[in-house]
Amino acid sequence: MSEPVPIRDGTADAKARKKARRKAKVDKEFTEWVHTQPCVATGEADVEQHHFPYRSSPHWHDRRSIPLTAVAHRGKFGFHTLGKEGFEKHWKVDTLAEIKRLQAAYLAEFPERVTQWV
Repeated sequence: MSEPVPIRDGTADAKARKKARRKAKVDKEFTEWVHTQPCVATGEADVEQHHFPYRSSPHWHDRRSIPLTAVAHRGKFGFHTLGKEGFEKHWKVDTLAEIKRLQAAYLAEFPERVTQWV
């Protein structure tokens, strides 16, 4: 007689898969580097990392992000207040071009960190 098949805990399995997917999207080295860059809107230091799309989306990744000051990120004229189009119009910033520029600058500075870009 064969051994009984163990019952899978669907909730625990789902949580483990979600945690593994989230970990795959976290790039601590890139995040640290982004925090050394000036804000793409104001040029000031002391920045926060804004992700594209938002971190609540299943498609976010640390490497798709830009540095923003608190004002440009969450303030009256910030990304979270104005939305993408309003932010770009107000600050005269092309966010997609900035993401590409930052990725290229990061890889130029740290070529040994080239991995699969998502």
